[in-house]
Amino acid sequence: MRHIGVFPAGAANARPRLLQALEEAYPVRFEAREAGSWEGLDAAVSFAPLEGAPDGLPTLTLAEPSPGSAVFDLHDTDGLEPMLRGRSVRDATTDGGAGVAADDRAVLASRGRTVVWSARGSGEHAAAAPPELAADESLRDLLKPGRFFAALPLVCFLRRLTEGEGWTAPPLRAAFQLDDPNLHRPRYGHVRYAELVRDADEHDYHAAMAMIPLDAWYANRSAVRLFRERGDRISLLMHGNDHVLGEFTQERPEAERVELLAQAMRRIDAFERRTGLGVGRVMVAPHGDCSDPMMTAMARTGMEALCIEWPYWWRTSNEAPALLSGWEPGEFLVDGMPVLPRHPVQHETDEVLFRAFLGGPIVFTGHHDDLADGLALFRERAAFVNGLGDVRWTSLGEMAAGAAATRREGTTLRIRAFSRRLELDAPDWAEQAVLELPAAHGSHDLERVLVGRQSNGSAPPSSAVGEPFPVPASRRLELRLQRHDAVDPSTVPAPSLRAWPILRRVLAESRDRLSARL
Repeated sequence: MRHIGVFPAGAANARPRLLQALEEAYPVRFEAREAGSWEGLDAAVSFAPLEGAPDGLPTLTLAEPSPGSAVFDLHDTDGLEPMLRGRSVRDATTDGGAGVAADDRAVLASRGRTVVWSARGSGEHAAAAPPELAADESLRDLLKPGRFFAALPLVCFLRRLTEGEGWTAPPLRAAFQLDDPNLHRPRYGHVRYAELVRDADEHDYHAAMAMIPLDAWYANRSAVRLFRERGDRISLLMHGNDHVLGEFTQERPEAERVELLAQAMRRIDAFERRTGLGVGRVMVAPHGDCSDPMMTAMARTGMEALCIEWPYWWRTSNEAPALLSGWEPGEFLVDGMPVLPRHPVQHETDEVLFRAFLGGPIVFTGHHDDLADGLALFRERAAFVNGLGDVRWTSLGEMAAGAAATRREGTTLRIRAFSRRLELDAPDWAEQAVLELPAAHGSHDLERVLVGRQSNGSAPPSSAVGEPFPVPASRRLELRLQRHDAVDPSTVPAPSLRAWPILRRVLAESRDRLSARL
């Protein structure tokens, strides 16, 4: 635990929620200090000119920024994390004012010719000072498009100071995701699967098709062969059940919600048996809408994650957000349902940059008509993501299974889960592992951890959340959260058959295919 003095004491006292959030995010403790009080400190953060700091003590001096708007250039220097170097990002809340001294300092960021963030030796100066968090804000609200520079120098300072001492985020994961395509033909609208795979090979990306379970009754042989042989570049996940308006938002009894989701799972199970293809148990909500009760039903029926597009996906109720909502590499929503937030492929990429900086998944979403002019947009976005560092382009099922942060405690591997199913390799030093859930999960008493895969079909051994279990000789950990109120989809009666969803889907698919032909 690093002890950080905050100078003057009044600056610390004015920001209790901010400092508490940072203490939850990093292994640090803040202490309000006055000038000249250096005892027991590992670093210092000052909101006023700082004098007399001991030699070698890491310091960050912050200046109150002036309101305004500016594009900040983050320089290509060792003082910044690689994915930030060379980026230009707009902030709509500050312009950095008069900046900071440059003289013989290394420049980390500038606004035009004005230096706004510099470093020399163990000391840094920035024309930025994060404000106190409002009651309805989380830490993530200080690091998002249009509002980031006041917090970025402090966050980077803490990350460098505690590198290797806290939780290690999962590798950067990314995918493109398109709504509606099915395997009735080797193409869907403007999406030609073979061409997409060739382009993904050349420009290094992965594309996932969100298939409507109602469409799973038939699959073209050549399309199936391509998806089976090239699962490294193209994959499938689930998109609703019938995909009718309000499917995941209209009020209905819990039993009907479970019936709807169980039918979707059975349709996909049957599709997998016929084709030999795997379909990720990640649900893309129809029309981007999903109610809280539907998320509960998803968690009960075994859905592994929800992929949905919200500007800030933690805003699911009128309650004040948790301090770290949206900050960690993953997020649980209502009743323990994990989320993979998605980002429209046509939108700007500032949000993607901040999401990657925090270790979160990157999912670009769109429809077949986003590719009406070819695959240039995919190539452009893939180049941006590949420039962020070592990226794993993968299916959304694998992305969800890798959503875990890890930390070493002696010979114990601590795993913080952000998904209902995890697959990861334990390091050589690990003798046992412990799975825990973030505080925002909120359903600890409902979960058991199923460990490993049983070849004889028997139930896998289980452990309570927070209890240690031995690491297998293979070093491969396959973990699954099991709710006490879980439902087996095969035992749930099917909802009554309706003609309208079938007719609507035939018309929508015909429209998509015809529009591309025309």
